[in-house]
Amino acid sequence: MSCFKYSTIAAICLLMLGCSNVPSIPNTSKDAAPPPEYLTAVDIDKIPNAAPAQESASELGNPEFYVTNDKRYLVLPSAEGYKEVGIASWYGTRFHALKTSNGEPYDMLSMSAAHKTLPLPTYVKVTNLENGKSIIVRVNDRGPFKPGRIIDLSYVAALKLGMTSKGTAKVEVEALSPYPMPLPPTNKYYYYLRLIASKDPDAVNLFLKRLNSKTEMTNLFLEQKKNLYIIQAGPYDRAMQADDQAKYLVSLGLKNPSLFQRPR
Repeated sequence: MSCFKYSTIAAICLLMLGCSNVPSIPNTSKDAAPPPEYLTAVDIDKIPNAAPAQESASELGNPEFYVTNDKRYLVLPSAEGYKEVGIASWYGTRFHALKTSNGEPYDMLSMSAAHKTLPLPTYVKVTNLENGKSIIVRVNDRGPFKPGRIIDLSYVAALKLGMTSKGTAKVEVEALSPYPMPLPPTNKYYYYLRLIASKDPDAVNLFLKRLNSKTEMTNLFLEQKKNLYIIQAGPYDRAMQADDQAKYLVSLGLKNPSLFQRPR
């Protein structure tokens, strides 16, 4: 989830519901459910599912790739055909009213969610495979980044899905049409792979010898920064092309190279 400060704390969902006497939700250093008096003052059953609508992909939150916790994620070019089974979790007071990845404030009472790679925003149907309940949420944030988890739901979405007491549930997530209209390609960057960086030229030469014994790459080049020797591959027009090359190198038994971009 995105953790950027938002300038004002706005309970959008509360305004729509006309709940003028609902207490405000404080931000907390540790994630938690809202206070009991808050849920008592709100009629959760009257909060509807998200209604799928045609939207353009957000200018924020949709890079070709990003890196979190040293792991690389490529944003899908389209949500069409996406369906996955995995573990859902939820996030709450720690992130309430902070900016999500596409710049909107996170609201615990909105039917929203975070996903690692779907275009933002995407509408998805989430089915709790443990009790059969289903909801529809709008994905506008990035996460969750714990292994095995595929979606992070707003607190109210998780509550409607019957999973707040346990904290997680096995779910099926399916993207719904209309899918977000993709942003026009900007072609601002070239993409590169850093294969090795070492102060030892013998180590670099040994790596190149090993690489050449496994495959023939014609787009390698050496960059020297002071006493550091860096072997890179590129340029690639798209991050996905570079990532495919990286996966191929990993399949040959080489270390997963880092992906980076430079202005054209």
